[in-house]
Amino acid sequence: DKDSREKIKQLIGREGGTYSGPLGPDVTHLVCDGPHGSKFDHILDNPKLKNVRAVSPAWLAACLSKHVCVDAEAYILKPAPERSPGSSSGGGSAAVEAVREQAWQVATDIPELYLAGC
Repeated sequence: DKDSREKIKQLIGREGGTYSGPLGPDVTHLVCDGPHGSKFDHILDNPKLKNVRAVSPAWLAACLSKHVCVDAEAYILKPAPERSPGSSSGGGSAAVEAVREQAWQVATDIPELYLAGC
């Protein structure tokens, strides 16, 4: 919801980062709850956004709890093997549930509210 996003925006700013609603050339990471959704598909399909890394909420939680921008490699969300550019990647798989569980484990020091709606 809007209140959660505002709190996330404030936390990111407090740590020296910048929150951006729209995807643009300055965006470095897209925090999403799984390898699906319109923004996830957009970064796969748009060559101008090839440097945007789709990461789980656990990455954001790790950054906030450690007060640094942690290496995103362990948090990267990859599209399903059958996904082709321009197609819908779907969601609700066991992999999405595993990402959510990982996010919860990493985020124990950050109130759940801060991760809602990522």
